[in-house]
Amino acid sequence: MVTVSAIGHSYFVSLKDHLQGKLTDSHSHLHAEIPGSIFSLSDHVKHLYLGGVRGCFVKHLREQIHFLEQTRANLVLVEIATNDLADSHHSDSQILTLANTVHQFALELVNNKSLHIQHVLIFQCLKRTRRLGIQSPSQYENSAKKYNKYLKDLCTSTPAKTTYCHHTGFWQNKQRQDISVKLWSQDGIHPNSVYGRHHYIKSLRKYILRGLKYCK
Repeated sequence: MVTVSAIGHSYFVSLKDHLQGKLTDSHSHLHAEIPGSIFSLSDHVKHLYLGGVRGCFVKHLREQIHFLEQTRANLVLVEIATNDLADSHHSDSQILTLANTVHQFALELVNNKSLHIQHVLIFQCLKRTRRLGIQSPSQYENSAKKYNKYLKDLCTSTPAKTTYCHHTGFWQNKQRQDISVKLWSQDGIHPNSVYGRHHYIKSLRKYILRGLKYCK
């Protein structure tokens, strides 16, 4: 049985707060543990922990390594970089550097034998309609798409250690029509509507199941 831990920015924090608000068993609050049954993963995952820090930037990601040590994770989920992209204007080379920093961080987690982490799932950046930072939503989305492409290419080069994760249900529907952020977000940033949480959990579950094959 595998232990799964998630680190990054406020997406995980928001989801954890929502899910724990529905739980009555006090032990579930220890280390932000979420019952695997919520993700229909009870038969595969021993422990599932949602960490994260609101407003986290890539440069602060290392501060969450202690959470991975505490939870003794085997499979790690990373969701990061949206705040970086929204906070300032970036050239293509700066966006590539940002993606490379995240990818290298993931490789370091796997290569650090004292952590016992066997694989890292790195999730793409989603759209925004609310301005937080100097970039307009359209400028941010353009940067996010470039970042996602760079990150996907980097993860593809190290398939045994990292997986690029695309959130299905947040960009286009089956008819390839654009999905409005208003459908999945109440605040223009987080996947916190009923639709958004459902598809976000569904996406996390899909990639956790894929990541299990790399965990012995």
